Amino acid sequence: ELTKDETKPGMARAYALGVIGSIGTDEVVPYLEEAAQDDDYGTRWRAIAHLGAIGSTRAVEILISICKDPAKMNSLDRYYAVAALKKVKNREAIPVLLRALKDKYEMQDEAGNKFHIDHNAAEALGSIGDPSVIPYLEEALRDDPRLGYSIAKALGKIGNETAIRLVKRILADDKSTPGAKQEAKRILDNLKTPKALTFPAPDKK
Repeated sequence: ELTKDETKPGMARAYALGVIGSIGTDEVVPYLEEAAQDDDYGTRWRAIAHLGAIGSTRAVEILISICKDPAKMNSLDRYYAVAALKKVKNREAIPVLLRALKDKYEMQDEAGNKFHIDHNAAEALGSIGDPSVIPYLEEALRDDPRLGYSIAKALGKIGNETAIRLVKRILADDKSTPGAKQEAKRILDNLKTPKALTFPAPDKK
């Protein structure tokens, strides 16, 4: 009830949400769904973050619905929902993430910090790891080199031959941002570094 009580201080409501979210089961998802519609901005984004941490089928459905909601199209709620889907790594989110990848809306909070949905969408697609999204990432990069860092990061997570070929292209492309080149180089350097061999512990007799 504390999460609904607008007479309580914001910190108290945030604490209550934290307790609910820490339970981490589907039982608390209805409470988080309601909190995600709260009038208070801080309550909404905390609820959205907890839904991403839980990552259940119902939690993912709610996050996807936030992304689809026309009323939230140009809002930080949608930004945080895409960020939450980055943690979930659920293929069901691919269609809304592909739409978000084309979203050039720049949001700004009260402190003046700027947020871009398309960057988060690219990284979320990479976290899912489905190679079928590579052509969409390639197209997005061609249309907007500003996305280079996030797309390089996504391609590195997918990690198949096609993805790595595109990472090499980012590194070689004069249009790539310094951040994109740095991330591409990091990915390629990691591929060259041999992984440490591990051996099973000897049986104790």
